Amino acid sequence: MTGTQLNLLAQGKTLPVPERLEVIRELAASLEAEESFWLSDEWAATLDRRAAELDADPSRAVPWADVERRLAEWTH
Repeated sequence: MTGTQLNLLAQGKTLPVPERLEVIRELAASLEAEESFWLSDEWAATLDRRAAELDADPSRAVPWADVERRLAEWTH
């Protein structure tokens, strides 16, 4: 990653979860015009549903470190 990308990533990580999800949705939407990327209606609906669940109950959020640990345990 470039310095600019790392800086944006670091700034994004400081946002509350609902705001991070909004940024993710907006970035994904910006890719729809790209021929090399598409987001299926099912995947978009899943993202919207999960974002709504977090908006309704932010305590459901799981810290990224926990997600990484679970993934590592699951894949090894």
